[in-house]
Amino acid sequence: MVERLAVLPFENLSSDPQWNWYSRASSAVVQYDLAGARNIFAQTLDSIAEAPSIQASHVLQGYFIVRNGRIGIRATVENLRKTKAMEHIDLDGPMAGGFLPLANELARRLSSEARTFGNSNENTFRSYGQALEAGGAGAREQALKAAVDMDSIDRAEAQYVAAVASGRSNARIQALETLVHLEPANARLFANLGGAQYERRNFQEAVRNYRAATILNPDDPRVWNALGYALAWTRDLNGARQAIEEYGKLAPGDVNVQDSLGEVSFNLGDFDSAAKYFQQAAQKSPAELLKAAEARLMTGDLGSADAFFAKYVGPAKGWRAAYEMAQWDFLTGRRTRAMAALEALMPTLGGEAKSLTLSRLSIWDLETGSSNAPGSWEVAGPIRLLLAGKFQDALPELEARYQRANPSNDGQIRLLLAWALVETGSIDRAATLIEMCPLPLSSGEPMVASLTFPRYFALRAAVFEKKGKLDEAKKNRELFLRYGGATK
Repeated sequence: MVERLAVLPFENLSSDPQWNWYSRASSAVVQYDLAGARNIFAQTLDSIAEAPSIQASHVLQGYFIVRNGRIGIRATVENLRKTKAMEHIDLDGPMAGGFLPLANELARRLSSEARTFGNSNENTFRSYGQALEAGGAGAREQALKAAVDMDSIDRAEAQYVAAVASGRSNARIQALETLVHLEPANARLFANLGGAQYERRNFQEAVRNYRAATILNPDDPRVWNALGYALAWTRDLNGARQAIEEYGKLAPGDVNVQDSLGEVSFNLGDFDSAAKYFQQAAQKSPAELLKAAEARLMTGDLGSADAFFAKYVGPAKGWRAAYEMAQWDFLTGRRTRAMAALEALMPTLGGEAKSLTLSRLSIWDLETGSSNAPGSWEVAGPIRLLLAGKFQDALPELEARYQRANPSNDGQIRLLLAWALVETGSIDRAATLIEMCPLPLSSGEPMVASLTFPRYFALRAAVFEKKGKLDEAKKNRELFLRYGGATK
């Protein structure tokens, strides 16, 4: 079990304020020295009230005295979960030896694996402490560089900062892989590595690192939630739900728990469960009714989907309600009615509302070949190629955009790429892209949602036909025709 230690500034009980600089410097040294320990993760905080922010299990606090040519430190480690002191540490040394040896000794008393801060120059150490007191980030960084002889941890941290600043994802992952080896008690580093692997679509590695983070710090709800989504991408729905339920235990009452359960269920095709989760979330956040409607839509239950959508759009006022209802009608096969509704709305609008509605009508015009809607919206890049049937030409840019997209919001570009792959005969590759089902209106730009829904069903039909699962292919083809083929 890793001890999560909140390290507070040491109180100056000397009568001379010239030593105030040591208050934060001492706690900073303890954090620095314990960075490589396997049994303790230390983090400096300004007050004990901040301890829950790092899910601290223990707190180190104390004071120091300068008197009669000597320095004395009195420190206490308190178990926050049992609200009692566990360890008292008393240190004394000659003033001539300086503060730094005592701070390093304090860290060593806490863990035999502690490293040593500093180059033993007390004046440099004092400058570092004064920079901490002043609070300037740039000055602190410069003072730290001057105060320590860089070791492997410092170099890896510097490489990580440089990689983040440059946007080089490979370098960021390499630096994090080095850091988790050097700082094995640091749950945040494992979580960051999990996030970086997730962005690269290395989902098994993301799961491994997120799990390591939850072992090191089982009280962080955000990591449990992230683990749930990573498990969903490995097609482990039960594991994903279990992880998110752990998140729920740590964040009771958080509506996002039900939303996350709904999303992973939806993504992996359990639409009935997804609808139930979204309904539960909607009790606190009515906007979740849209996702409940989408879940019912995927099952072919248009009546229930319409009912949920009507409740969702009900609070909307003015043109916005008519606009959203038309969008819903278009997605669900009532295209002529949808376009007529927006055309009737156009003369009453101005400014941004008119521009948005005009753009929507223009996209629908291109999709349906209608001559009624004004075609002023300029369709960008690969979308224009797709609509023109130039699927091979669209592939390079679609692939590039997909590779850059974060899996958390890649639904639309993933399906557009799958569409081009199916049309060019690469059905096996397309099959992997559509295994995770995105929410039609809740995982991308609603303006172009009609390009991917209900096309998702047509793509599934093509995949099932290739696999010889003709009943599944027929069912998906019927849903595609129901939502996409009608023009009434």
